[in-house]
Amino acid sequence: MSKLRNRFRNAFWPVVAGFIGSWAGQMPAQTWTLTSAPQTNWVSLASSADGSLIAAVAFNGPICISTNGGDSWTTILLQANPWITNWTAVTVSADGARLAATTSDLPNLGAQPGLIYLSTNSGANWFPSGAPTARWSALAGSADGLKLFAVAKDSGRIYTSSDGGGTWSQTAAASNEWNSVACSADATVLLACTAGEYSPGVVCGSTNSGATWQTNLNGIHYAAIACAADAATVAVAEAPTYFRGFPYTWPLDLSFNSRATWSRANLDDYWKCVTVSAGGNRIIAGARSFPEWSPGGELFTSSDGQTWETNAFANQTWNAVTCSADGAKAMAASSGIYVRSFPIVQPQLSLSLTNGQAVLSWIIPSALFTLQQSIGLTSAWTDVPELPVVRGVRYEVALPQSGGGTFYRLLHVP
Repeated sequence: MSKLRNRFRNAFWPVVAGFIGSWAGQMPAQTWTLTSAPQTNWVSLASSADGSLIAAVAFNGPICISTNGGDSWTTILLQANPWITNWTAVTVSADGARLAATTSDLPNLGAQPGLIYLSTNSGANWFPSGAPTARWSALAGSADGLKLFAVAKDSGRIYTSSDGGGTWSQTAAASNEWNSVACSADATVLLACTAGEYSPGVVCGSTNSGATWQTNLNGIHYAAIACAADAATVAVAEAPTYFRGFPYTWPLDLSFNSRATWSRANLDDYWKCVTVSAGGNRIIAGARSFPEWSPGGELFTSSDGQTWETNAFANQTWNAVTCSADGAKAMAASSGIYVRSFPIVQPQLSLSLTNGQAVLSWIIPSALFTLQQSIGLTSAWTDVPELPVVRGVRYEVALPQSGGGTFYRLLHVP
């Protein structure tokens, strides 16, 4: 790791005078590494904001949890059976405490309609939510894990919960072939796309937690949708379906202004999954394999949607991708689960003045940083004693306003 370097932002405030800065070391990029997770039909991945807790679910397979960034995995037993059901999706709160997972049906119980399961202790224990039984197919959640957003495939309806899954209500979205959903960190903005198997594909959004919806894109087929924490950056993967669209490759649709305008990435493929980091600085897309036309199996990563790095895996279909809030840790799932580390991302401090306090915040990093303060650029730096609290996908510290100039920085701790 190279020597730490001080980097400053030109940000000065009239009450808490000083600067807002970031320090970070650099580390070389790594390739995707296969973890020790079981080989099975993984269909969905989710991680905590710092990338330490990863949850994975498989169709006709188990739930597995890693609490150390994928180094080791624990298979969760539900009703003493790790293969309880056909899992379809999973979501994890920013702090890794709250998890939710959807099922399509319960094959070991006579193919009964599925349930939504919840965990409030980082996946150690699970219990059914208050959601109605349905063939649940897609799921998203707010950063605090209290607001959930799920699709019932059999009815084509979208449901929301604002109490952590205790009670559920149907949104105003019309019945459709919804197959992928995403939401902002506060779940005010909801996004959904349709497969377009039996009707034209659409991408729709709501800016009031599902009370009303607007169509943002019209097309043929959409495989997956993802967005940043503020929902300003959105990525939609177009894809062929089993009955329509083969053997043509399809584009990635991108918006960087909350869906006001759209552009297309300069690459096409047989898309299956896509994710956007909470900070909007990392986009990862995975393709499916069609050996009869192309080896397939590509994973693409980008920091700006313009320049893409490609990692090819012959004859692999990527069913799910996710990453840490800062985009420095990434995970991808096919029959195995892979992880990758990117260079450490320097958190940028933000400051606001609220009720006589200076509120400092920064996106939750995947590496360890310490908030420090100084009364001058040539004075000694000391750790801020107040501990940060999690607010959405950000750390936040509220400090009394000082009479003189106070300077703050984030110091990377190797």
